[in-house]
Amino acid sequence: MLTDEILKNPSIRFENQRTASNHSWRVEELLVGEAPVLTELFQKIAIEVKSYCIRLEQRLGEFNAHPFVKNLPSRAQIRPWSVITREAGYENWHIHDSGWLSGVYYVKVPTRKDRKSTAGAIEFGWPEQWLGEGASEKFGNHIVHPEAGMLLLFPSHIHHRTYPHWNG
Repeated sequence: MLTDEILKNPSIRFENQRTASNHSWRVEELLVGEAPVLTELFQKIAIEVKSYCIRLEQRLGEFNAHPFVKNLPSRAQIRPWSVITREAGYENWHIHDSGWLSGVYYVKVPTRKDRKSTAGAIEFGWPEQWLGEGASEKFGNHIVHPEAGMLLLFPSHIHHRTYPHWNG
């Protein structure tokens, strides 16, 4: 039902030159029209984000010098959109410069056939083309292989990208 609400959204478009998306469908306004399942999902995500922020505040003593923690907002707004990638779809390196905390919820994910493959993964770190050869190894990029139902939260200033779901 969640997938149906996303795919039936009137704002769905293929490709958007102003975003990091490539070979992907995008829904910029998820809560347009009837979307009871999406509404319920966003209510649950809001609870998770609030819980994340409470845990972060409780740990302020450990991290109080870090700019991310110092800039924890007192209020927030969730700005949801959807990216639908098929075999060739992926996201270029980017950050979310207008946010403090970003996240992705994976509705559906293809089964990984090759455990060593980066197919369909999200990577956090530094783009080689910006810092030079070997930067990823030096600074420690991190790859996450998503699963359906996973909510992944991360600071908006962290560079990230995704890989196509196929290796061809």
